Amino acid sequence: MCRAMARRQTKRDRNRYASQGEVRQITPRYKMRSLHHLVFVMLTMMSLTAMAEIGAPPRASWVTDLTGTLNAEEGAALEARLTHFTATKGAQVALLLVPSTEGEPIESFALRVAEARTLGRTGIDDGALLVVAVKDRQLRIEVGYGLEGALIDATSNRIIDEWIVPPFKTGDIRTGVIAGVEQILRVID
Repeated sequence: MCRAMARRQTKRDRNRYASQGEVRQITPRYKMRSLHHLVFVMLTMMSLTAMAEIGAPPRASWVTDLTGTLNAEEGAALEARLTHFTATKGAQVALLLVPSTEGEPIESFALRVAEARTLGRTGIDDGALLVVAVKDRQLRIEVGYGLEGALIDATSNRIIDEWIVPPFKTGDIRTGVIAGVEQILRVID
């Protein structure tokens, strides 16, 4: 039935019921659709606000392992290497290993953490962050503006593809992370 006929039918029904002394409210279909859309939008908004972002872990050191992937010696060695690099070159590189980003895309999570940690020197913004979400099997190298000339996206992707992912595929996350950090430092140097 076309819309014009439906409108005529609705008017006829109203007139018929009104002539019989009944008052009947007929809700047009477009109002019902609007109501369904409104309910859908409200439910979507409530579910999105219920999904809270996980907070950016505070930077107590250059290496933050929340998964227990690195043992104490490896963590201390990486920390010493990154501290020495920062002291000699000035650029700051940090490593963050998290179990999961809780459904948040790795790109936005890494950017949010990098901004919260204020990596890089003030005014130069020469910081880099390697984020690995172990259970999600995702990783990202987030680079500050000051390092974009040295550590471009193509180089970051090459480090990920050639140095980090191959050990990850064999289940050796530890080796992939260490190799990735070393390659990042080599490229920046």
